[in-house]
This record gives sequence, C-alpha cells and structure tokens, in this order.
Amino acid sequence: MIGIIGGGMGGLFAARALARAGHQVTVFELDAPPANGDADDAFQTWRRGGVPQLRQPHAMRAIIRALLMRRDPDLLNAVLAKGMREWDFHLYGVGEEPIQHDPELIGMLGRRPTLEVAVRETVSKMPNVKFVNKLVRSILVSTDGDRRIAGVVTADEQQYPFDYVVEASGRRSRILDMIERAGFGKPHEETQESGIIYYSRYFRFAPGVSMPRGPYPSGPSATLPCVHFTMNRTDHNTFSLMVCIAPWQTEFKELRHENIFMNFVRKLPGVAEWLDPEKSAPIWKVEPFGGLVNRYRQFTDNGKPLIPNLYVIGDARFHTNPIYGWGVAFALHQSYVLADAFAAAGAPIDRQAKFEAESNEFARKYYEASVGEDTARIELWKGERSDEDRGEPGSYRYFLTTIARTAFKDQVIFRNVTRRLHLLDHPAAILTNEDVIRRAEQHIGSRLKTHSREDMLRLAREAAAEAAALNTAGMAAVP
Repeated sequence: MIGIIGGGMGGLFAARALARAGHQVTVFELDAPPANGDADDAFQTWRRGGVPQLRQPHAMRAIIRALLMRRDPDLLNAVLAKGMREWDFHLYGVGEEPIQHDPELIGMLGRRPTLEVAVRETVSKMPNVKFVNKLVRSILVSTDGDRRIAGVVTADEQQYPFDYVVEASGRRSRILDMIERAGFGKPHEETQESGIIYYSRYFRFAPGVSMPRGPYPSGPSATLPCVHFTMNRTDHNTFSLMVCIAPWQTEFKELRHENIFMNFVRKLPGVAEWLDPEKSAPIWKVEPFGGLVNRYRQFTDNGKPLIPNLYVIGDARFHTNPIYGWGVAFALHQSYVLADAFAAAGAPIDRQAKFEAESNEFARKYYEASVGEDTARIELWKGERSDEDRGEPGSYRYFLTTIARTAFKDQVIFRNVTRRLHLLDHPAAILTNEDVIRRAEQHIGSRLKTHSREDMLRLAREAAAEAAALNTAGMAAVP
C-alpha cells in the first residue's frame, strides 16, 4: 500500500507508474478537477489553491513525449486526445545550410489544465488507484523496531496507514516541517534566487486564423536586456505570452495591470501581429508569478536514506527557475525512477537508497545548470560588467551573450540549444561544444544591438503613460 501526498503532475505520474506495476495507490488531493473533463472548462473554472501556477505557461519538453512513447503510450494517446499537440522544434527558413529535422526534438504544446485533466482521467480509471479529497497534515511514524514512515494523518485527524509514502505536493510542500515534527534529521537544502518575476496571459485565435511558422520555436521569443519573453501556441487554438523581467527594476512592476501589460508587450519584437484584435483575444487575466527560487534537497546522509519509507519527488524535492520549463519533465522522469526502484531486487532500504542516488544525481546537474545560468543573467541584467564582456567559452555568461543570442541565426546552434532545453543532452554539454562555439563566433560579430537596458525601461514607462492617458481620456468623456 502506497500513499501519495499531492495529486498534481508529480503525484499523478507517480500514481500511474506505480499502479501499472501492480501497487495499490491512494492519492491525497484537495482540488478535484471539473467533472465534465472539458479542457476549456478546466482552464476557466478549476480552482487549484495548491497550484498557483496552474494558468502560467508550462512546457512539455521532448523528453516527456520520448518517455511516454517508450513506457506508457496509452497515456500519451490520452493526452493527445484531450487536445495537447505534438510540435517539431526545428528552425525553418534560416541559414544557407538546411539540415534534417532532429527526430528526437518533438515535444508537446498545451495548457497545464489540459494536460492535468487528461492524466487525472486516465489515472482515475485504474482500479488500484483511489483519490481522497483531504489535506495531509502530518506523517505517521512506526515505533515497532526501526523508526520509519508508516502512513499519513489528514486535517480531520484521520490516520491512513501505508507501507510507503510519496511526497509530491510541489513547490509549497511542507514535508520539511513534517519531518522535523516526526523527529527525523533535517535534510540538506540549498536555495538560490532565480532573479526574475514573470507575467503571463492566454489568448485565443479568432476562427480561421493561424499564424505561420517563423524563425522561432513555436512563437515569437527573445531575450533582451532585463526582459525575456516567449510566446507558445497551445491547445484548442489558444496561445500563451510570458514576459520575464528583472524584479529590481521598479518600472516593470506596473505590468501587473492589464492595460500597461498589453501596451508593453505589443512593442516587443514580433508580438503585435499575434495580438491584433482581428486575429486574437485574451481569454484570461494577466497572471503574475514571483518568489521564484531554485531549490535542491537531499534526503540521504552518506548515501543512507534519512527517513525510511518516505520518497520525495517532483518540485517538493527540487525545482529550478520555471523560465526553463523543466518542471513537468522532472516530475515524469522521477515517477519512472520511483517505479524502477520499487521493482528492483533487494531490501526496502536498499531500493530506497537506489532511488535516492539516482534522484540526487539527476537533480544536482539541473539545479547547478539553473543556478549557473540565473547567476549569469542577473549579472548581465544588472550591468555589473561591461556589455562588451561576453565572458569566456565554457561560462554561462558566454552561453547567454553569445550562444543563446545566435541560436535563431543558425540551425545547428538552435538544435543544440533546444536539445539542452528539452532535456535530451546534459545541461552543461553545450558550454564546451566546439562546433557551436565556432558558429556562434561567426554570427555574433554581425549582430546589431537592437535594444539597450534603457530602451526596455523606456518602453515600460511609455506603456504606463499610455495607459494613464487613456484612463484620463475615458474619465473626461464621462458626462
């Protein structure tokens, strides 16, 4: 018997993987989705207090599709049937040397509610999975012999005994408090600020409207001084727009207001055409997302699990800057590491040690990559070094100033940058890729600097002033 705390993406993927292996699984989740299973209805009405990022853009990286094709094609088909769309990430119409599409670089596009409803429906149909709509307050500890996790206690004081407990309640996980109250040692934890806040909004294309592919992943995207933005086509004729900004620049704080946000984003490269009122309309408000950190937790001491029978997965274990869109992929990957550990031979503590070792190795490389890139971006956006200083090859400063900046100019660079982003290559491998460095150096000299830090701050001030002027004019028109 396995209890899972949290029925978000991590909990659902874990429940699916464990149940398919024959385990009896109980998932504790307060926020049940709408009963009708409609993707648009879920987007508009689902209240997910435990998932504040529900209506933020999410990325379904190529590794997700690859894992599902190999390990659970039925779940992949269910997700696609709900409206998620496959997308080949290839840079079309750029460069003089067209290259074949990378068959591994096929991901999925769609909204988080669409994906989650599809997975929830599939998991709910499994006879050995049960959902309990309660909040878990604490963990039970066995005093029969060695101390180990023996179940959970819900907010109504009801006890649920289990052989194993999986913690998958996400970024807001309270597992460290639960562990401390249960009298176990404190796990190792590291955190690092991401250095961004972002604002996002969803839109729907007008009937009959479709935008052609361009020299970008699935929609206009760019990294500019103090601003990074990404547009992505999603399911059911919708698309998202996410704008990441430097939180220390007060000019950007006004983007939380709808009129100012819209005025600002229309000035970004390639965005205005998509937001033409004859082509699209908003379907949700501007959503802010702040307080973003990179976090790494380790639940072992010299390789030995600290809390026997407790498995921590997904964002509760580690998470990176959401700008990279790695969270859903991390959750799915860890669900299979978990299922494989349970299927391994040996004593329970040895299987748990196997899970911990593989999880730590995987988490560490992505945590370090995220922290390295974020640290370089903060330094760049703050102007702590000359803008002409691109850094040395092998550094994250060089990656941002040279490799990433030339990705949309060269198909080979784009492919390598995108494979890294889709978790197909080691996240640090591109830093020393000699072919990529050579190509980037050829392009960087011909690139004209189109935006400065002051340009972006001026655009933010202008957007606020324009919104204020419209508001004043509207008030003056009222008799």
